[in-house]
Amino acid sequence: MRRKEDLLQDLLTLVVNSYGAYMMTAAAMPCYDDADKKLMALFKELSVREKSYVERAYDAVFAAGLRPAAHTAPLHFAQLNFCRPTQVASRWMTESSREASEGRVLLAAMKASSDSGALTQAIRLCEDVIALREESGRLVSKRYDEVKPKVAAAAAPAAKAAGAAAAKPAASMPPPPGAAAMPKPPGASMPPPPGAPAMPKPPGAAMPPPPAGAPAMPKPPSGPAVMPKPPVMPPPPKS
Repeated sequence: MRRKEDLLQDLLTLVVNSYGAYMMTAAAMPCYDDADKKLMALFKELSVREKSYVERAYDAVFAAGLRPAAHTAPLHFAQLNFCRPTQVASRWMTESSREASEGRVLLAAMKASSDSGALTQAIRLCEDVIALREESGRLVSKRYDEVKPKVAAAAAPAAKAAGAAAAKPAASMPPPPGAAAMPKPPGASMPPPPGAPAMPKPPGAAMPPPPAGAPAMPKPPSGPAVMPKPPVMPPPPKS
């Protein structure tokens, strides 16, 4: 059985940390076309309705003599910062359904609490919040379906141009008049410039014979190498 104080704090969290409230206060959504503007107008209407629920949630917490706990929005909301309303709307239905499910779990806990008599106003508020989440999900989904063909049509030319550019092979451009010839890649056979000395042969190539009169090179010893014997140390003097 959960305490009344914990249930009220959870209700405040449910109301304050909604997907719609975060997007309207922190996401900084830019509008680029009519589709974005139509969705943003709906978001603002829902935000106005949301404010009254936030006030009621804080009133319930203060009436119980509690101090509101600190609240932070889910971290995955930040993935849509600076995204267009059309992108935000594509996830609105999913987030609204999740919040409505959390509200139903909280509502069941309130009704099962031994303090349910003192939670009458909070229970009513929780029911209203659940209804608003479900309604907002339906409204945003309907508006998004209305503007989605326009969004797809606007993105089609850019996608088509990008696909055509990727499919087109790179053309071989002739060098401009008077331009110097490009050097060949490493490994290509390059002719030596006129008057340049011959390049020395790499190690391992056949060496030319020694000049006349030069002493012959000593031949290496044949057979196994003989290790020199160590010197014989004299015996220590007798004491």
